[in-house]
Amino acid sequence: MAGGPHAAIVPCIRCLGPADRTHEGLETDRYRCRECGTDFLIDWSDGAPTEDRWPPPPDARPLLG
Repeated sequence: MAGGPHAAIVPCIRCLGPADRTHEGLETDRYRCRECGTDFLIDWSDGAPTEDRWPPPPDARPLLG
């Protein structure tokens, strides 16, 4: 259980849309974005989040540039 319950949905690394966990590993989880379809991995070996990752904080949107 890499990311745990707070990492079931995370912001997409490309568009910040909601990405659902498609596979849960021991340290790494795989995600697919609902909006753009990007498939990516997140390494949670430093520890699972303690708060929900979705929705992203309001100040995250400017990072898209």
